[in-house]
Amino acid sequence: MRISPTTLLAVAASAFTLAVTGPGAPAVAAAGCVRPLVVAHRGSGTGPIENSIASVSSAVNSTAQWIEFDVRASRDGVPFLLHDTTLDRTTTGTGVASDLSWSKLSSMRIKGDGEPLPLLTSYLRRVAQTKLSLLLEIKTPMSTAQVQRVVRVIYRAGLATRTVVHSFSERALTVTRNYSLALHPRQPLRTGLLSVTGDLHPVRLARQLHVSLYEPPFAWVEQHPRRMEWLRAAHISVLTWTPDATSQWQMLLGQHVTGIITDYPLQLMQTEHSTC
Repeated sequence: MRISPTTLLAVAASAFTLAVTGPGAPAVAAAGCVRPLVVAHRGSGTGPIENSIASVSSAVNSTAQWIEFDVRASRDGVPFLLHDTTLDRTTTGTGVASDLSWSKLSSMRIKGDGEPLPLLTSYLRRVAQTKLSLLLEIKTPMSTAQVQRVVRVIYRAGLATRTVVHSFSERALTVTRNYSLALHPRQPLRTGLLSVTGDLHPVRLARQLHVSLYEPPFAWVEQHPRRMEWLRAAHISVLTWTPDATSQWQMLLGQHVTGIITDYPLQLMQTEHSTC
């Protein structure tokens, strides 16, 4: 029996995700048709309750399989959730977040619902109550010791097998991998490289950094089919960000990406089921 390359790709993508997360692999609706994983961007999308405890319920209600969120460190090294460098857009505070101690940051409230800025430990406790897999972005600046603290928090929460750590910072990814290998040689954390514009030699870069995921913007996926072929041939999974229109999702369904990070996970899920 001859198996088509597309079917082999679907099986490989599913096998990778099962290795990372267990249940929740891309759905193979039919031979040659793969539904990418749906990743809830900042939990609830870019908006009033992004990166909050409440956003976890939003991700669950949207039927997303993964939840993406952003982690920063306070001046005294405490990891907490916030996307922007400054507090102004989403919280009641002002100024650069990493300049403040956690004792000061803990008094800030999220504008959308009034909840405090969430500690990473509190957020992980909430996610542990769900079946969501986690895509944790390390935001910079973050020192080596601060990245290592994030790694320890993930392991202590018992979520290492459900978590992928990704970042635009190659240094943060190297620290994450090396430290997790030192702590748990048989269960190192998986990592993913976010790319602002995509790279000329993505396979070479992914292998140098030992990442499991390569994560270009969605326009790059469409513009560089040959490089996508290189990544598929090298068995490097592609997670792309942040398409929010039906036409963009439909384009990506034909590109065999492993997952899609979006502000509208429910609508993406509906598009996948109606298209594939």
